[in-house]
Amino acid sequence: MGRYLERSEHLARYTKVQYFSLYDAPHLQSIDFVLSSIVNMTGIDYDISETPIDEQDVIHEVGLARSNYSIFSYVLAARENARSARNVLSDELWEVINQYYRFVQEYDPDYFKVRGLFEFTYEVNKHCQIIKSTISHTMLHKLSWMIISLGIYLERTVQLLRTLQSKLTDIKFLTMDEPNTVLERYQWTTALKIMEAFDIYRRFIKRQNSKATPVDFLIWDKTFPRSVLYSLSKVDELITAISAHEGGHGDIRFHSGKLHTKVRYSTKEETQHLSDYLNSLLDEVSILHQLIDRGIFHNTEEMEEDSQEGVQVQLQSQDHQA
Repeated sequence: MGRYLERSEHLARYTKVQYFSLYDAPHLQSIDFVLSSIVNMTGIDYDISETPIDEQDVIHEVGLARSNYSIFSYVLAARENARSARNVLSDELWEVINQYYRFVQEYDPDYFKVRGLFEFTYEVNKHCQIIKSTISHTMLHKLSWMIISLGIYLERTVQLLRTLQSKLTDIKFLTMDEPNTVLERYQWTTALKIMEAFDIYRRFIKRQNSKATPVDFLIWDKTFPRSVLYSLSKVDELITAISAHEGGHGDIRFHSGKLHTKVRYSTKEETQHLSDYLNSLLDEVSILHQLIDRGIFHNTEEMEEDSQEGVQVQLQSQDHQA
């Protein structure tokens, strides 16, 4: 449930920022380039080899299509996971998740394709923020809360890494491997806006450390909740807490600690080839996903005592790479 909620929120932010970057880019970006970037990042089943790309079709597939990889599909999956675990969720949490689902389900697809993208994605982000606040303030901070939070931070790590990969691909396409500082700077600014980090980076980080790049901030900042390092620190902290609660899970604890340490103590030599570095982190996160899936969710005897059914979380891989 936590993973699907985080994925729907991130997909909405990415689509909104990337789409509307078309209108304020320092150099002309074609609509086909913007739509291709959205398709590659989201992994929707859409053929972008033929141009022009149908703008309304792409927008619909990302937002409201009744198929995999759309915001609607993730919200539906989050609601179904919540339904299966209602006995360990607060009534208030179930209500706001259900309200989120009803909003997405009832949104007019014809209006969405023509004029509703900004409004829809704004409301998606608002619903997710309300749900996360309700998770934090209406649940006992025990095993169920730990697992939901683990899903959120685990998915956030994945989406952060995939966003950075997507921006590297966009930069390579736009510059044709020729240095272009203006284009590169704008694409990294877009990445900051996708993660709602632009203002914080500009007002605090850039002033304090003129050498800190957007990539440095989004990967290695210890205090920003949407950095890779911060997210992995929370993953490691939650896995440690779950292990202490249940006992065992030594292989999961080992891998999460190793991954967190790998990012925290990365050297310049290791990150010189950024794309390879990001790919290696995604591979490590994928292994961690598998360990958690096998070690926690498939071993129902170790689930929380107050849950007879457990919390069922479907781990849906996103192998489509930009």
